[in-house]
Amino acid sequence: MNKLCRLITYEHWQSAINRCEKFPKEASTIDVEGCTAMHICCYRDAPLDVIEALQEANPEAVKTKVSGGWWPTIARFWLF
Repeated sequence: MNKLCRLITYEHWQSAINRCEKFPKEASTIDVEGCTAMHICCYRDAPLDVIEALQEANPEAVKTKVSGGWWPTIARFWLF
């Protein structure tokens, strides 16, 4: 898990936005479970400004499916 994903996981929203701006490639990294930062963001119910920063850093993020075939917006409901 890269630093951007950790910031999102621990809900350090402003730091995640700053990280997207400085290291935009991290927004497109896929972790060992097949998730991107956008998947984690949706799952953690991140604020809109974080989602916008991720979308700007990685425009393909909302179209990236995890290995199970889930889009990021569906990840929000994964374990519920």
